[in-house]
Amino acid sequence: MHCLESARLLSERRDHPLPLAKRIGLRLHLLLCALCRTYQKQLTAVCSISHHAGASPCSHCAPLPASRKQAIQDAIDRG
Repeated sequence: MHCLESARLLSERRDHPLPLAKRIGLRLHLLLCALCRTYQKQLTAVCSISHHAGASPCSHCAPLPASRKQAIQDAIDRG
């Protein structure tokens, strides 16, 4: 697993549980990669800070409505 995939999975698991194979791959990568462990800590800190600032609580984080997700994806696709 590369760092980019690890970062994607760290974010993705805040929305829903990862399949077993991806969880194992992510754990192995995190054992070997100090940069991704740092990213994981930063992501957790940002989530925690946002909750303290009044954002909605999460299962990790509250999911976005489908319309908002689509608007974000459209903006990404437009570049």
